[in-house]
Amino acid sequence: MAFNVHQQHMLELLELVGSFFKMVTRREKLPESVMESEVKHFLHAISLSFLPSVSKASNQSNEKWKFTPSATELVAAGVKLRRGESKCLLDIKFENGVLNIPYLVLDDDTEQYFRNIMAFEQCYCINRYLTDYMDFMHHLVDIPGDAELMIDKGIIENWLSNKEAVARVISTLGKENILLSNYYFYSLNDELIKHCQRPHNKWKATFKRDYCSSPWVVISVIAAGVLLLLTIAQTLFSALSLA
Repeated sequence: MAFNVHQQHMLELLELVGSFFKMVTRREKLPESVMESEVKHFLHAISLSFLPSVSKASNQSNEKWKFTPSATELVAAGVKLRRGESKCLLDIKFENGVLNIPYLVLDDDTEQYFRNIMAFEQCYCINRYLTDYMDFMHHLVDIPGDAELMIDKGIIENWLSNKEAVARVISTLGKENILLSNYYFYSLNDELIKHCQRPHNKWKATFKRDYCSSPWVVISVIAAGVLLLLTIAQTLFSALSLA
């Protein structure tokens, strides 16, 4: 029916696929690159729609793999989490201490859709973009507290029952995935780990959290600092007058 010469007024098959699965792809229609590709399967069309907007070179390393810090660990190290505007889930960027993450919608159908796309990737694709994404998110959302933080920041739109359900779905999709040498988030993961390993980043974050949480706390810290300086000055003047 899709390709019959008598059906000239029908939408093309891929346009129908894009319309039907727009809740998964988060696009009103499939990108032109997908429409022009040699698509072999519905899952193939959907997986192509997850391609990143900017291609990256393969990241290969002989170093021992280290897990991505969780959302709460990143915040404790001074990283600011921010909802990104990109429609592509893979457009995660870390710049000037800010981690921009495109928003992820989790509803009752997300798990089954993502599971099928990931299965297709692992069987037929060289680059496993959605598989790599879910592994990254699995370590970022390690506990319900991480899920709550991501929801509060607007990075995850939760249409499930609660934050525990969010953590469960992400954990289910992310665990036990075999990562290849061309893991898409290798460089990003390395940057985040190095940031968390610098002690002064944690000190700065702790100082801001404990002493800059409200105007009154800031005022009291300044007043204490001024009082300390005056005490030191008075002690110096007293010592000089006795000399």
